[in-house]
Amino acid sequence: MILRDINQIRSFIAIYQARSLTVAAKKMGMSKAAMAKRLGLLEAEMGYSLFRRSTRKIVPTPEADRIFLEAQRLIDHVHEFEAAFGKDDAMKGLIRVTCSITMAQDFLAKVLASFQAKYPEITIELLATDSALDMIENNIDLAIRMNPAEVANQLGRRIGQHKMVLVASPEYLKKHKKIKSLEDLKNHSVQFINHHSDLQFKTNKMKLKNFFPTRSFLTNDPGVLTKLSLEGMFISVRPWWNVKDHVENKKLEVVLKNELFTSLGDVWILSSVGKRQTHRVRILFDEMVEQLAPYFA
Repeated sequence: MILRDINQIRSFIAIYQARSLTVAAKKMGMSKAAMAKRLGLLEAEMGYSLFRRSTRKIVPTPEADRIFLEAQRLIDHVHEFEAAFGKDDAMKGLIRVTCSITMAQDFLAKVLASFQAKYPEITIELLATDSALDMIENNIDLAIRMNPAEVANQLGRRIGQHKMVLVASPEYLKKHKKIKSLEDLKNHSVQFINHHSDLQFKTNKMKLKNFFPTRSFLTNDPGVLTKLSLEGMFISVRPWWNVKDHVENKKLEVVLKNELFTSLGDVWILSSVGKRQTHRVRILFDEMVEQLAPYFA
């Protein structure tokens, strides 16, 4: 297929999002008849239908679903090209960000939503996954990574350390024996996920799995530990970024602040060198550095 008119793609996107020729035409500032004609020309060039039409609704075909994201990316690149040769600051278009599931839930979604509210013409796509997605292959603009293996091949900035803390609710600490030393912890229920079993205390260098050889509650879901700690069930070992807001809101307290664990490494915000960093991505990058730094201080 040879694309002869980029406005055909813009019209396709408008129709796909609105599910209505009338609404899409109004958005594009044209008549419904002109919009239908433009869609018909695009379908003729492609050789297949993009929508199933009836008197009441318009429904995308599987082919339309398949090309929608690529169409958005194409228009995104057109905006970038236009901005490079004009006065448009390009604070519109798509930005794709990836991080771990818990980071997305605990703080990044809030930061991105706040950014998008300031720049309503920007679309944010947050890919929350515990897998390290290839940034080029998945067309990702920004990523939060712990101990990235190839920092030299990335544009990025270190924003802090991945620190772990012991936390409990004020209610739990009032009901149970006071904790003045690590040994006192053995009189308490202390829970952690298996992934953190080899974490060491700074002072005695002992690993969690050796200091607490038995546990009464086992789970692979870190969010469950935070929730039950908030409910006063036990003391838990959690990342600082996971509990920071709860501590500041006095719903949790850090136990034995001077007995911090050894750091699990550095946290970076990365942007691939193989993908041109647009103006809007640079603005979001700087905002993420500022907003996320306290979670890794």
